[in-house]
Amino acid sequence: MTSASPTASSLTSYPTTPAFTDDLEWFTAYAVIHMLSSPSRRVTYIVWIVIGALVLIYAAWHALSPRGGPLRARWHKWALRRRTWRKQHSLAAANKNGQPHRQPVPLPSNAQLFCLAVIIIVTFCFMFVGPDYLAPSASLWHWERRRADSYTLDTFYPLQPQYTIGKAWWTSGGRAGLIAFALFPLCVLFALKAPPFALFANPWTINLHFDKLSWLHRWVGRLIWFVSAVHTALWSVELAKDKRANTGHIAYAYAWGYTKFVYAWIAFGFLTALIVFSLRPFRERFYETFYFAHVSCVIGVLVFSALHHPPVWWWCWAALLLWGGERLWRATRWFYTNGFIGSSRGEATVGPAHDKLLLHPTAAEAGTPSPLTRVTPSKSPYGHSPASSSRHFLFPPPSAANAYIPPTGYAHIELLAGRTVRLTLSTPGYVSWAPGQHFLVTVPCISRFLSHPFTCASLCDEQILGPEGRTLVFYIRAKQGWTRDLWDGVVGLLSARRKYPAGEHHPPNVLPSTGVLMRAWVDGPFGSCTRNNWGQYSTAVLVAGGSGVSFTLAVMEYVALCMVGRNGRFLGVRGGSRGFKTDRIRFVWIVREFSHLQWGATVIRRCLSLLPRSQVQVDIFVTNAAQMANIPRAWASTDKLVPPTPAFAAEGGVRTPTSPLSAASRSRQLGDEPQEEYVDLSYYTGEFTDPHGLGHEEHVLDYTNFDGDDDESLPGETSLSNSIRKEGKIRREKSRRITALFETAKKDGSGTVYPPDNRAARASSATLLGADYVPPSRRAPLKLETRLEALDEDSVIEYPREPSPHPSPLGLKRASSIFSDAPSTDLEGELAESRSAPQMYDPGAHTRSHSNASSVLSLMPRTGHGAHGQTVQLELDDNEMGDMRFMAEFTLPGKPRLEMILRDEVSRASGPLVVACCGPIGLNAIVRKVVAAQIDPGKIARGDTTGYITLVTEDFDY
Repeated sequence: MTSASPTASSLTSYPTTPAFTDDLEWFTAYAVIHMLSSPSRRVTYIVWIVIGALVLIYAAWHALSPRGGPLRARWHKWALRRRTWRKQHSLAAANKNGQPHRQPVPLPSNAQLFCLAVIIIVTFCFMFVGPDYLAPSASLWHWERRRADSYTLDTFYPLQPQYTIGKAWWTSGGRAGLIAFALFPLCVLFALKAPPFALFANPWTINLHFDKLSWLHRWVGRLIWFVSAVHTALWSVELAKDKRANTGHIAYAYAWGYTKFVYAWIAFGFLTALIVFSLRPFRERFYETFYFAHVSCVIGVLVFSALHHPPVWWWCWAALLLWGGERLWRATRWFYTNGFIGSSRGEATVGPAHDKLLLHPTAAEAGTPSPLTRVTPSKSPYGHSPASSSRHFLFPPPSAANAYIPPTGYAHIELLAGRTVRLTLSTPGYVSWAPGQHFLVTVPCISRFLSHPFTCASLCDEQILGPEGRTLVFYIRAKQGWTRDLWDGVVGLLSARRKYPAGEHHPPNVLPSTGVLMRAWVDGPFGSCTRNNWGQYSTAVLVAGGSGVSFTLAVMEYVALCMVGRNGRFLGVRGGSRGFKTDRIRFVWIVREFSHLQWGATVIRRCLSLLPRSQVQVDIFVTNAAQMANIPRAWASTDKLVPPTPAFAAEGGVRTPTSPLSAASRSRQLGDEPQEEYVDLSYYTGEFTDPHGLGHEEHVLDYTNFDGDDDESLPGETSLSNSIRKEGKIRREKSRRITALFETAKKDGSGTVYPPDNRAARASSATLLGADYVPPSRRAPLKLETRLEALDEDSVIEYPREPSPHPSPLGLKRASSIFSDAPSTDLEGELAESRSAPQMYDPGAHTRSHSNASSVLSLMPRTGHGAHGQTVQLELDDNEMGDMRFMAEFTLPGKPRLEMILRDEVSRASGPLVVACCGPIGLNAIVRKVVAAQIDPGKIARGDTTGYITLVTEDFDY
């Protein structure tokens, strides 16, 4: 017998619930009848099919697309750009009210906006396109139908509609709930940090880590909240509209007796609290509270959502298992790395690391037998091998040369200029990292349960025996919260003449002469910079702002070592540096004070010693240089950026205050030598503009200061900054005069010709020769040796005529007071006066001897900086001071003209370029715009690969 087909009137979108007498039984039947059928849930699987397809397309695009192709260049030219926003005239108002400087509000890059738009469009399409409720007999996937048949034994499931329903309040609400469930794993995947559980961070997918996905993680979380709110609102309308036939009361009145309905509201409450606690103002001001609330709310959302709707709870359990599995994996790795299992703690390197012997790296990589080799340490339980070769070197890593290596598991923490600490750590367990990656650092005596992310400024060298090759170096600038507590803790120990906190005991023979020792733990490494192949570009341009130099220091060190023949696979980079093509490095660092040069002088100097000057160029710009120039003392005593008195004012000239000063006038104000074309001093006029079209008024602090950085100079830093500034001026003057003699020798053929310094070679002839230069035609001819001797008998630097393909890591031979550690002025006389007041160098005096330790330390006098006003002295040793003096030649007052610098490097390059940038939001936005402007798809179409530029940034926000 054939049953009659249902009539059109019986195919209602709002099915009726039988009249059960028991309240709970009636609402249970109501809920099951208004539940989406099992075939309707296939939409969640289709969502993930689309997500998987998009990921595969992106991975293939990244891996297979021709590097530098016109289509890829056009995409990057648009996708890189990022705008920022700041209310007009807010800078002037902030200065007037004495408020701390804030970076402009960042808008996402075009690429991020595009990805979010795709996710939102896909989500809304699956929420509203097509019928919501599919007939239970629909059999697109048979296993779904079989699972639906298993529910037929239940009393209420046969009461569900047996036909397809297009749209209704309850069907649309139910479908929105399904989409929210399907998005849970995606949101969690965007938050995971450690492969293999962090699927997007694996090399075989898109190799993007949390530093690049955190923004999408937050917005997908907000999208889930919005979709859940739609689900809640639509179901609330349905519950308020439907009434129980035998009582006339709305269904909402009976819902609170249904446990799964209560679970739904608990889950939505957790989700709402999670979103509120994640808002930027709360997250930045109360990070620790945010972190614990975030973890608790995530668990609450997933658990109660699963209990709310068991038919699709596997999406919640999948998200929870991914999160829990990643946490368990990281915990196991953390215990091993920090010496709690499988490794020993407290192994100290006693004695200076630079006493170790040096073996040429290429010999060992080629397998050449040597008495200075050792057996490779045991393999890590995570599959990492310290090196595929069994040969190791006994020389220290570049980042640890001439440095104290703390016992494994302990951090050597030193106070530096700029209210910054240098934290040096060697882990007991094996750990390898790529240049530019970051770690989560925990110092238990400051906070046992909190960890904070910091970029590692050192390089991992797997061919160095012992902990020296795995020395982690972090530069941590004190702000508020944990970083300020760390600063105050170190200050408190030093003021009490203690070397370690109470409760932590260390053998006396491993205590450092400077700084303190504290137990420290790390978790990592993390970071998306592993996806970049640094050696496939002809030129690497590295741009850093302020403490963002940590990122570029590691990258510069890696590229420099690979350029002299080292294999990158022993330096933490997967795949090594086979076919390394990079032949030039341009390093640009923007700092606020000359004293901040302390953060990176040693590493930068070492990289300069590895390569000839034609292959590496360093430019360090100091934006607060006017505070140390010839300006009124009332301005010099404060650290606020105040425009100096224009030269025309002293001369009785007339000009409106808003008119830009000439380059010569600005140069006279700063009391420095003629400025180079790459230097911009226009901001000293006091006018804020938007030359880059970023949507906000620019401020010079946008280049150097992260939000929360204290821009107040520590007492004593002025003396150090004056010392470095004057040293740089003297060295540059000598370099110009020597270069002028080199150029003259080339013209008249007298004497031996030495290659000039790279800095002088690129300037104009007037700048090179100086105002007092007399052309050869107007003076009596002299041999080059005689002229150099008259200038300074020690001013000749001996360069090899042809640079060795593998220079010694100890650097090129030097016999020059220009490039030596010796101060160029009467240091002792100045230091004696600096104890009472900051003084400038006396340029008429000269000495070739190193300053002693007490003299160097007197540059940083005792002053109060602790939480309770403790007295402490910042420490600076001879070696570090020598590095700062050497690097002083490369420092220039002003901010850089980044457009001109990049355009210059493009014109020099023989192939594609890579730009690596780490700095404040304002600098990041400027670099993105500059790089996008230099990408030229037309060049690439004509076969000129210099039109392609890859940008690698570290701009993550935890």
